[in-house]
Amino acid sequence: MCFSARNTFLVITAIVAINTVMWLDSLDGYLGARYHVQLSQYLPSGFFVPSRYVASLLQANPAGDVAANEEPSPASTQESAHAGESAGKTSVSAAGTPSAAAGSEPAAEQSGVELEHPRVLFAGDSMMQGLAPFVIASLKKTYPDGYFSDQSKQSTGLTVRRYFDWPTKIRDEVLKQNFDTLVIFLGPNDPWDIYEDGKRYIFPSDNWVEKYRSRVSEVLEFSKEHKVTVVWVGLPNMRDDRVKQGAIVENEVFREETKKFGYDYFPTEPIIGSLDEPFHKHIDDPEKGKVAIRADDGIHFTPTGLRMISRDLVELLKTRLH
Repeated sequence: MCFSARNTFLVITAIVAINTVMWLDSLDGYLGARYHVQLSQYLPSGFFVPSRYVASLLQANPAGDVAANEEPSPASTQESAHAGESAGKTSVSAAGTPSAAAGSEPAAEQSGVELEHPRVLFAGDSMMQGLAPFVIASLKKTYPDGYFSDQSKQSTGLTVRRYFDWPTKIRDEVLKQNFDTLVIFLGPNDPWDIYEDGKRYIFPSDNWVEKYRSRVSEVLEFSKEHKVTVVWVGLPNMRDDRVKQGAIVENEVFREETKKFGYDYFPTEPIIGSLDEPFHKHIDDPEKGKVAIRADDGIHFTPTGLRMISRDLVELLKTRLH
């Protein structure tokens, strides 16, 4: 009996150890994104080889095609808007509440020829998971033959590249699927220290800002080289201090870099709330009274908030799809 119990224990231990090795890279990514602890800073790179090989074999089809005129249930919309947990691949109605003007800067280059079949890539974290379905549903009405791919992924950003590398992902997808337009919305997962090549960049030091800037620039430089139009969506007011501080720093980088490369920076602050003001979860509606536009976590949006952003963003994208 004891021998059998011991063997069972050894077998279970071996199974756990094998699974840990085979999924070590994913575990490292999860801990990095969720708790900002990176095993890769303490373990030799050789430990991650098996898990990276497994990940390469299990790469799913990332096309993320979005069907037109398909509307999710209110429950699924709430989940995407509030927590960013849904995949954000289903189109929803874009009928929305009036919003303030976004005031984006004009792109440097305009061809003047309308794209009848635009190919638009939506990239970002759970912020984009909530927003993309609204924007895509509206664009589909104008461009029924357009190709709109929502490849947003929650708990991602530009800080932790080992878990999910957005500059590389964007490059690969543009080259593979010939996208002509890129819309990016991310940032709340980024105000943490950056680790690269054994060096630590402490948030929000000047070194951190420059390293973060280089990752934004990497995306924009590639896009410019391949003639991809970019609209970078800025972050709105945030409730918690660290995320708010991150949004202030990141928005400045987004604004400066897009201007440098001649692209559009789309600010959400005039629509949802400025970062230099107190955080407000509700707005006053003349007919409905107080209406919630932000989720309980102080980061994400309600469907009403998403519609407010999507309306102006769609109008900007229509002018750029020329």
